[in-house]
Amino acid sequence: MPTAPNRTAPSPEGKGASSRNSTKFGLYAKSLIILGEDPAQFDALAERYHQTFHPVGADQEALVRSEWLMVRLNKLEAETWQFQIRKSCIPNTSSPSAKPTHGKHRL
Repeated sequence: MPTAPNRTAPSPEGKGASSRNSTKFGLYAKSLIILGEDPAQFDALAERYHQTFHPVGADQEALVRSEWLMVRLNKLEAETWQFQIRKSCIPNTSSPSAKPTHGKHRL
């Protein structure tokens, strides 16, 4: 089947965007660095590990990735708790039980 006559080759920006189409977020990301994370922070972590522990082999190198993912998990957990707390502080005015109780506590 012939290609469309006005079709052009993908731009470098388009290739970069399409390469991230299958990237998942959070702990299951295909890329070690995901949107919103600073690659320089990962590089600094890796450098500290290399200077401190002198890792040898893939197993020891995996410690850097593990710590990076633990930091991500800690941020995710904190953001989840903050979201739930903020959500619980907003009254639900559409619920019949949200009416003022005039000093009485509803259970």
